Amino acid sequence: MKRTLIRRVAARCLVANVFLSGIKLAAGIIGRSQALVADSVHSLSDLSTDIAVFVGAGFWTRPPDASHPHGHEKIETVIGAVIGIVVALAGIALGVRSIHSLEHMPFESPGTPALVVALLSVVLKEWLYRWTSRKGRETGSSALAANAWHQRSDALSSIPVVVAVTASILNPAWAILDVLCGMVVSVFIVVSAWKILSPALHRLVDTAPPPEVVDGFRRIALAEEGVMGVHMLRSRYHGDGIEVDLHVVVDGGIPVTMGFMICRRVEEAIRRCSPGVTDVTVRVEPSAPCGDPDSCSLIADGLEDGQELEGGCDDGRATTAEE
Repeated sequence: MKRTLIRRVAARCLVANVFLSGIKLAAGIIGRSQALVADSVHSLSDLSTDIAVFVGAGFWTRPPDASHPHGHEKIETVIGAVIGIVVALAGIALGVRSIHSLEHMPFESPGTPALVVALLSVVLKEWLYRWTSRKGRETGSSALAANAWHQRSDALSSIPVVVAVTASILNPAWAILDVLCGMVVSVFIVVSAWKILSPALHRLVDTAPPPEVVDGFRRIALAEEGVMGVHMLRSRYHGDGIEVDLHVVVDGGIPVTMGFMICRRVEEAIRRCSPGVTDVTVRVEPSAPCGDPDSCSLIADGLEDGQELEGGCDDGRATTAEE
């Protein structure tokens, strides 16, 4: 269902961008507008990202399998990063083109067709942004959200085009504004590219969620009956979801089955209270005789294979079998 919706959104955006790219390019050539021709190239870059989302949705929505036991969600993050890179390259290319255009003087004043198409682009692309963004929130898809920002960057870049073309039509002496506007458009595009690329890169390098989110996981675990302490709490983004790994300390005198049930309750509570969590791993550890479960558990975690704790830890130290 999610894959079908994402593909439907990407297909409609693809059709809209093919239409816009074509009429922008034609109107830019007929209306003698450098800025509109540059803007049409930006719309062409939208096509590549629409195709990436359409094709990629068939992969990242697949369930886990033997070769990808953690799922395929990171494919979506990779596609989001690719979209950001494509947008950045398009912005840089447009900036270089505009700078080269300054060498060709005198500048021609754009015609009315360029203004009409630029206005149409602003309205249509802003509508596409709002619609795609809403669908991205409904599906929880970061790739759709990135593609929505790509649509918004196109809408924003068309606004200076409208201003420059209008000024050039009113006063031909201001025709240079059309070329300068192409440079402004390139800056808009590069900024939008960073907004797309930055979160994707953070997720690809297993960045942890904000501290307040991590603290929320700790509070949820501690609120469960039987949990005496929480440590080794680690979490990371995986695609659009979050994976959580933690150790809970329980009374060492309770049966193993009861400790297992406490772990299950902690896992279910975190999933229930945190909809963004896609995987939870909870490890149970018995409380230590010294009354400091965290320190003793951490000491045990740091022992090498084959070593065992002997006796208590009244002085805060562990005695190993090798000693």
